[in-house]
Amino acid sequence: MVIAQNPTSTEYDGMPRSAINTGLLDYVLPPAEMPAQLIAYVAHTFGKISCPISPSDANVEDSLKKIFWLLRAQIGHDFSQYKLNTITRCVERRMAVHQIGQLEEYARYLEQTPADVEALFRDLLIGVTSFFRDVNAFEALQQQVIPRLFARQAGGLVDSRLGTRLFHRRGGLFHCHPAPGAIGGAEAEFQAAGVRHRH
Repeated sequence: MVIAQNPTSTEYDGMPRSAINTGLLDYVLPPAEMPAQLIAYVAHTFGKISCPISPSDANVEDSLKKIFWLLRAQIGHDFSQYKLNTITRCVERRMAVHQIGQLEEYARYLEQTPADVEALFRDLLIGVTSFFRDVNAFEALQQQVIPRLFARQAGGLVDSRLGTRLFHRRGGLFHCHPAPGAIGGAEAEFQAAGVRHRH
């Protein structure tokens, strides 16, 4: 759960306003209301005995379908084929933030609260994929990094600073080697697609 102080209750409002502008906050509260919200969140999150979402339950399946429909209708993305563990974790987090105990109740809450559909959408876009949505990062990669890689070696492209082989040429095609920190090599594959498109 992410809370920021209400800017009207601060002497200097720059930091709270910056946090609010990210769109990632769950609550904007005056300091006097923060302890009660934290206590309610902890009591709900750590006080529960069992996981509220059981995919084998027919009601849960219907509620998930409703949530997927709301996301598709409002955001335009279909998460119905998304990894169920990721969906469950994100939905449970949003339920905990709002102290909602049942998935059906949360689905109804989403219907009435479009802002939380947006918040759930942001939660579903896991951090590792944020790189792929960063236009500036890809622009820098295309304009600065890739040309320097080609300039260094024509056959095998090696970043001598990192000592890491990102791509190599075989029969006119680029073959990827996962870059450090890449999960399953997806980042390297995307980089290779950019190299092939540019050169």
